[in-house]
Amino acid sequence: ESKKALQVLVAATQAAVRAQIARSAKATEAEAKRLAPVAFDRLRPSIGTTFAREGLEATVSADIRYARWVEGIDSAGQYGRRPGKWPPVQPIMDWVILRGLPAKWFGSDTAASRASATFLVRRKIGLRGTRAQPFLFPAYFKEVPKFQAEMDRILTRAANQAQAVLGRVKK
Repeated sequence: ESKKALQVLVAATQAAVRAQIARSAKATEAEAKRLAPVAFDRLRPSIGTTFAREGLEATVSADIRYARWVEGIDSAGQYGRRPGKWPPVQPIMDWVILRGLPAKWFGSDTAASRASATFLVRRKIGLRGTRAQPFLFPAYFKEVPKFQAEMDRILTRAANQAQAVLGRVKK
C-alpha cells in the first residue's frame, strides 16, 4: 500500500515539476518577446521554446541569425556587434528605408539617397559596432526567482507527503 502511494506521489511530483518548467519557459518566452527590439518584426516571432527530456528541460531561444548580435552574446554584452566588420548591405538598406532616413537626411528618397544613407549606417556600425539590446538573459533572470520558489514549494510538499506515507508504514 505504501509503495503504491509513493509511486503515485512520485508521478504527481514529476507532473507538477514538468508543468512548472513549462509555465516558467512560456513566461520567459513572453518576457523575451516583450523586451526584444522591433525593426522588421522578425526577431520577436523567432523567439520560441523547445522541450526535451520528457518535459524536464526547456530552452527559450531566438531562431534568427542576427539575434546573437542583438543580445550581445558574442561580445560579452559590450556591443551587439563588435567594431571592425561592416554589416551586410541589404538588411541595413531595408532598415534605412523603414526608418525613412534618406528623406530625413538628404531631403528625398531616391536610389542614390538610399545608397548614401545605407553606406553611412554601415560605416558607423563597422567603425563603432552596435550596442547590445539584451532580451533573452533579462527575461531568464526575471523568471529564475519565481521558478525557484515554485520548485521549492512543489518539492517541499512532496517531501512532506512522502514523510507522511513513510510515517504510516512505521506504525
